[in-house]
Amino acid sequence: MISNTYRSMQKALSYLLFLVLFLSCQEIKKETTYHYTIEPTEEDGMHALSVSLDLEADEQGIVRLNFQDNRWGEDSLYRTLTGLESFPPALEIEAKPDSNMIFIRHKPNQKFTFTYKSIQDKGGIIMNHHTYRPIIQETYFHTFGNRLFIYPYGSFDFDSSEVNFIFDWNVPEGYLIHNSFGTEKCQRLQLTQAELGSSIFVGGDFRRYTSVINGNDIHFVTRGDWIPFEEDKVNEVLNIAIRSHKDFWQDYTDSMFSVTMIPTNEKRGYSLGGTGLSQSFATFVSNNKYVEFWRVKYLYFHELLHNWIGHKIENRDEELQYWFSEGFTDYYTYKLMLRNGVISLKEYIKLMNEEVLRPHYGSPVREARNDSITYEKFWSDRNYEKLPYRRGMIYAFHLDNLMKQNHEDKSLDDIMREILDRCHRLDDAKFDHNLFKDVLNKYLGPKAMASFEKYIVRGEILDLKISIPKGLKHNTKRGIPILSISDPEKIEKFLSR
Repeated sequence: MISNTYRSMQKALSYLLFLVLFLSCQEIKKETTYHYTIEPTEEDGMHALSVSLDLEADEQGIVRLNFQDNRWGEDSLYRTLTGLESFPPALEIEAKPDSNMIFIRHKPNQKFTFTYKSIQDKGGIIMNHHTYRPIIQETYFHTFGNRLFIYPYGSFDFDSSEVNFIFDWNVPEGYLIHNSFGTEKCQRLQLTQAELGSSIFVGGDFRRYTSVINGNDIHFVTRGDWIPFEEDKVNEVLNIAIRSHKDFWQDYTDSMFSVTMIPTNEKRGYSLGGTGLSQSFATFVSNNKYVEFWRVKYLYFHELLHNWIGHKIENRDEELQYWFSEGFTDYYTYKLMLRNGVISLKEYIKLMNEEVLRPHYGSPVREARNDSITYEKFWSDRNYEKLPYRRGMIYAFHLDNLMKQNHEDKSLDDIMREILDRCHRLDDAKFDHNLFKDVLNKYLGPKAMASFEKYIVRGEILDLKISIPKGLKHNTKRGIPILSISDPEKIEKFLSR
């Protein structure tokens, strides 16, 4: 005889199974794929990227689309959109820049195709101030994911949510397509909101160089006729930088990486910069005689390090840890260039003296406390902007020397890789002063922790004489330390280790 209790348990289990199946089906139904078709077009002499996306209105006939009017320091990005249309025609389409929204009203549950055009809203020859807005010319385009793709509000439930996307590129034969996610003209991808927004899309008369490093595809994509250097030399430096970074961190997890480089046309002086993105890096360089090649080397070695310092090792309090995320990045920029023969020992010492020591020890804010480096001061005062770079680099140089003098088989490299473990590979911590001091204490003890408080937190001037290695000379002129080489072979081995 079956008891009532048993029957109740059976009913409960049946209901639970039904609920699980119901919720699973609901999740399957929720899995939306956004299918974009993109093609270069021209209308009334204006070049554009025409984009179409299939959508469906809700039970009230409403669709709200997300497009940010202000991103990455650029405002009025709605000026880069035109030709907003629906097929079949909508009852209403309204762009609302103040709300970062495009509002569409249709019949309830209406399926429709939404189309729009992305245009270049700044005219004239391409200069640095164009580079963070869509560039769409007759023979090529250059834009970012958060400028090109409009998608419905609520598509991403939370930061780590992945959404299905299809990008179909309808382009002429021989028209190169490349972006942060690959080289194909039809791509099926699962992306987070951050991955989609922080991505680079280029196409047209670009040239692509492809290398394989530790089984990872590396793409260098550029265009134009370069004046200051040969582009294959840039590709060579880029490959050395990526290989040396991966070897230094002992991290070969990224399956693909792309670097784009476009010329800008400054007539006087030069502009050189870039931005780190999803699996990629976008570069802009003045195509003139004023650009020194060592600055291109520096740019790639420094900025690509941010794939680890700043991305995989994330600051808990941005400006308070700039001494690390920018200063230590600068230190390893020079160290890895020296280690891999990209700069000579003489160039290394010259850069240390002229780019770091002289401007830092001569700066009016050289003894400012670390907590005085606020967002406002960093972005408005050149002295405060450069302070964490130089202070952090000098401190990293000091620590690296101490590590090598105290340990025959260790260097600052070991501290850096342990920080990567704690922030990315083993744990999921954010980088802050407590984490750094904990690692520092492990290798150099309490005295080093006290020095950290003195030189970084309180901002007192660091006397380099206490850690200068054999093979280097240290002189002081008007309070500014100057390094010189006394034993080239010994000191190059020491500094590169």
